[in-house]
Amino acid sequence: MFVAAVQAQVLAPQDMKPGAAAVATASTLPGERPLGVTPEPRTLPASPAPQGQVNRPLNPGALQQVEMQAQAAANQIPVRPRKTLPAPPPVIEVQSGQNKAFGIALSHVNRIITPFRDPEIKTTSVATISAERGVIYVSTLLQDEIALMVYEKGDPFNAISITMVPDAISPVSVKVNVAGYVANTDTGHSVANGDLARGWESDQPFVEVVKSTFREIALGRVPEGYGFQAIKRVPAQMPTCDIPGVEIAPQQLITGNAMVVIVSRITNRNYKPISVDESKCESPAVIGAATWPSQKLGPGQSAELYVAVRQHVETEGHQRPSLLGTGVSN
Repeated sequence: MFVAAVQAQVLAPQDMKPGAAAVATASTLPGERPLGVTPEPRTLPASPAPQGQVNRPLNPGALQQVEMQAQAAANQIPVRPRKTLPAPPPVIEVQSGQNKAFGIALSHVNRIITPFRDPEIKTTSVATISAERGVIYVSTLLQDEIALMVYEKGDPFNAISITMVPDAISPVSVKVNVAGYVANTDTGHSVANGDLARGWESDQPFVEVVKSTFREIALGRVPEGYGFQAIKRVPAQMPTCDIPGVEIAPQQLITGNAMVVIVSRITNRNYKPISVDESKCESPAVIGAATWPSQKLGPGQSAELYVAVRQHVETEGHQRPSLLGTGVSN
């Protein structure tokens, strides 16, 4: 048998015709693979299904079952329940550095009255927080807890630590007292300025003066020109207050030009709610009395009692006899 050897011929560029392909053999280009014409693409036949297996369409019921199983697995992941707390009473007392938690209104402005004149506020919350003369206003649209550390600027050792939990409740107004803390000065004593106090008392009708003074004290402030003193004994100006079952403890003395206000802590020691009757505080020197924040006290609940008395009272010998009394005997 004769085998015809075919010698591959490499065409020079000038000898190539359009459509011709250059071919090189292994003998002419050592180390390189022979170049040839790219074969036409071909379609591979589909792989036959394994024996015994039949291609079936997806069953919607099976998909639904898989989704239910996935949902059941997700429900088994433990979720921390959101904390809810009730609103605080009108007045609360805290220990310095100990946290107090209570609920506040969601999407409303809440008010926290502090004993500080110039409060410094520390927080990491994104809630809207502002302060004005010792009163802090807090509002939020989120349900995240709001933690505040509040103290008098320059005195971080007497701090209020509170945590507020927003919820769908009414706006909250609460006064926060720090146990053993005396406001205004380090010694708990400030001297009255007679001229300023006289101006405060003469700028408006005297009845309005008493109301305005009570309002300032309720907001944790001392009226302009008034002196402040923390006391541990019952002052001589304190009238007798006949309120059964109520413990009365005078703790502050606020002195003006024409009157003195005695601030007492009152506590309901009865086993039932009561309504405090300030008119039971009787004395010839009494100008007015008020309870803050509420006259109604539950068992064990406390409030503040403000009693305003005249600064200078005439002696008994200079008093006019009452026409409703026995009068002067002949």
